[in-house]
Amino acid sequence: MSKDTPWIHGGLTFTAAAIAAVKADARRGYDERAEACGYLCGPSAEPLLCDEAVALENLAGKLHKLDPEQYFR
Repeated sequence: MSKDTPWIHGGLTFTAAAIAAVKADARRGYDERAEACGYLCGPSAEPLLCDEAVALENLAGKLHKLDPEQYFR
């Protein structure tokens, strides 16, 4: 098992708060007819723990509004 990337081998733990944040962002995206975007992270001292969900702006939706023909959905 690689010490640099232990999460690729499984065994991740997600806090209830992180899962709740992902669900909330997914629901917002669904209501807006857009994909939820973001990433999960955790403390460097515990590489198999995900305790935070960081939502990101959906750039595909933003680009689609600018030019629907080039950035179709």
